[in-house]
Amino acid sequence: MNLSANNKSIHISGAVLKWIAIITMFMDHFGVAVMERFLRMNTWTLSMDRHSFYVMYRVCRSIGRLGFPLFCFLLVEGLFHTKSRGKYACRLLLFCFLSEFPFDLALFDTPFSMEHQNVFFTLLIGYLAIWGIHTLYEKSGLSPVFVIGTTGCIALAYYTAEILKTDYHGYGVLTIIAMYLIRKFSGSYLLSLGAGLLVLCVFNSTEYPALAALLPMVFYDGTRGKQMKYFFYLFYPVHLLLLYACFVLFFT
Repeated sequence: MNLSANNKSIHISGAVLKWIAIITMFMDHFGVAVMERFLRMNTWTLSMDRHSFYVMYRVCRSIGRLGFPLFCFLLVEGLFHTKSRGKYACRLLLFCFLSEFPFDLALFDTPFSMEHQNVFFTLLIGYLAIWGIHTLYEKSGLSPVFVIGTTGCIALAYYTAEILKTDYHGYGVLTIIAMYLIRKFSGSYLLSLGAGLLVLCVFNSTEYPALAALLPMVFYDGTRGKQMKYFFYLFYPVHLLLLYACFVLFFT
């Protein structure tokens, strides 16, 4: 039984969590893809003073920290509830490649860069890792085989993300694995998210604003809510292209 959303007067579904994740992610990307470019200008051209603009930029980036852990949490929930884990993984793989061109344009001003890969790669690697761990547990329980196999899955996933230079790097994958393990063995949504946030903050001190994601999780009721599945997938590459268009409009 879940420990985090019993007898609450406010109920938040998985669909609402997705909207929170999307909105906060958009604010983060708007900050880095548009506002940061203004801050880099040698000649300040906005009517607002530079310091006030910088404060707004930091606010956007801080709020944006909520997006990734919420997406990770929903990914873990997807493992438990999807009817076809293989199709789920294939969708992630598809959007890894569909999103890379917009990601490179919006964040690095180039149509192709091997320096950094989009977050779908991180989500896919993390998903494959927890799928493997989940399968090990179903077949062997809490046995030495499970412990050794889980250690291997964690190491392989971590170093794959590091080698590919995915968004949030290897610690992003560890965030997903930590959420899965706590969710699996405690049943608590709140503890699951908290474990992932702990990993994020330990590896990257700039992630501390993400702790605010615990607030909506208090009211999460475990339901899926009204889903617009492909909208949530498509939003990522589309919004990156739109942000790049903003860059082109303002700077060329």
